[in-house]
Amino acid sequence: MTAPSVPDPQAEVAHEAASLRRHAMTLAVARVAAYIAYAWVMVSLIILAFGFFLLLFAANPDAPFTQWVYRHLTDTMEPFRGIFPQQSTESGSTLDVSILFAMFVYTLIALAVRSVIDWLTFRRDRLEHRLRQDTELMRRAQARTAATQPEQLGPSDRRNPPRW
Repeated sequence: MTAPSVPDPQAEVAHEAASLRRHAMTLAVARVAAYIAYAWVMVSLIILAFGFFLLLFAANPDAPFTQWVYRHLTDTMEPFRGIFPQQSTESGSTLDVSILFAMFVYTLIALAVRSVIDWLTFRRDRLEHRLRQDTELMRRAQARTAATQPEQLGPSDRRNPPRW
């Protein structure tokens, strides 16, 4: 019967550190994806705000900037079209409450994505702290191992052993 092997603490710490590094990489990728989603939501909110005010103040629809905003406003407003009726005046001004509702929904989405970013950042910081601790533990274990192992004598040292 063989004796049970003694676990190597240094190997365990190295394995844990590798696992933490993989987890940190996953968190980094998730943070990048969350930041991309957050940027998209913020750009959508800006387009909605521009579109709302351009419609409200009856901006010239032939102006290139107005055309650009209206083109992107159509895409951004797609899920919200027709929820509320538009109110128009004789001067050409339009109050589109659906745009305000869309701005509210996009703001809630932005808050949720920002919360995810904050949570991922907190997790990343905790992981980095654990990695620093594990690195310090590995360094101490290596120093302890080096201190407890007898010195290896080279060929020249065997002929002239040290005098104590």
